[in-house]
Amino acid sequence: VAYYAVSVLFSLLALLLSYLFYFKKYGEDLLKVSGINRLSPIYIVVAVVVSAGMFLGFGVLNEKFAGFIASIGGVLPTGGVSDVINSTGTFILFSIIIGILPAIVEELFFRGMLLHGLRNAGRVVSVIFVAVCFALYHASVVQFIYQLIYGGVLTLLTIKSKSIVPSIIAHFLNNFLVLVLSYFFKMQSAVSN
Repeated sequence: VAYYAVSVLFSLLALLLSYLFYFKKYGEDLLKVSGINRLSPIYIVVAVVVSAGMFLGFGVLNEKFAGFIASIGGVLPTGGVSDVINSTGTFILFSIIIGILPAIVEELFFRGMLLHGLRNAGRVVSVIFVAVCFALYHASVVQFIYQLIYGGVLTLLTIKSKSIVPSIIAHFLNNFLVLVLSYFFKMQSAVSN
């Protein structure tokens, strides 16, 4: 549990420090660039719909891609967060470490700093570049397509809403749903055995 938590936190700390150094160097107002102060409430609803659609719709795509990887002899990763969530306490801990913190820090980095840095590159280039970086950051062959699509959708949501808050909400909901399902199925399995 401690190793998994520290490794996730270390990665997030690196992203957060990069974000803070970037904006300090260029003297930008973090709140202004992130669009936190100009959020339209309609985009909160859009964020929830996007998150549900991605989780339910593209989760199936992710499973099919994992099946394809296995069918060609690829080795699927084992373990992960479901192995360390074995109690209510670890569920709460990882809800913060994997649900809340990555949603904030990854969005600040990818849809805040990276997208801001590409503001003159054009919408298509920006969306593709940020989405590819987001997918590569997650370092999972099995989830690459899902992360690529999700990264693109979150980037478009940020561009359209002119705020990173909707992408933070959508990212959190996606991560939290994964945690809840992992916890639920683990607890169901424990009760069944």
